Amino acid sequence: MNKKFSKSLPGLLLLFVALLIYWFTATDKQRVTKDSPSERNSVNTEKHRHEPLVYTKHARCRMDCREITEAEIASVIQTGIINTKKSDSRDKPCPTIAYEGKGTDGHKLRIVIADCESNDKVVTVIDLDQDHFCDCE
Repeated sequence: MNKKFSKSLPGLLLLFVALLIYWFTATDKQRVTKDSPSERNSVNTEKHRHEPLVYTKHARCRMDCREITEAEIASVIQTGIINTKKSDSRDKPCPTIAYEGKGTDGHKLRIVIADCESNDKVVTVIDLDQDHFCDCE
């Protein structure tokens, strides 16, 4: 066996083991943060399910453009999941929570809510299956 190769073999094995550990750790973290029950419980989802929502002007425009009803929004909040990658607990002035689920027409929707203390506000409504041209300013 080549002397240079035999000297570098332990280092290569150590690097390989380190990469395997990193890969498995990163995979486990992704599994935990992707809409896991612990993540869902970190926000008060029951509040959004039972308190009346305030709709921003932008949300109303998007709803009209995309033909999405308040009933569909309530259904997505009730039965959908929270997309933690599209939610932001540090958003100002209120944290935002992105719910995703199916609308009554079968389209996948994302509903973004500003989780404010006084009123929860629907910020925007997105049809994830179809692009719509909406002139909402």
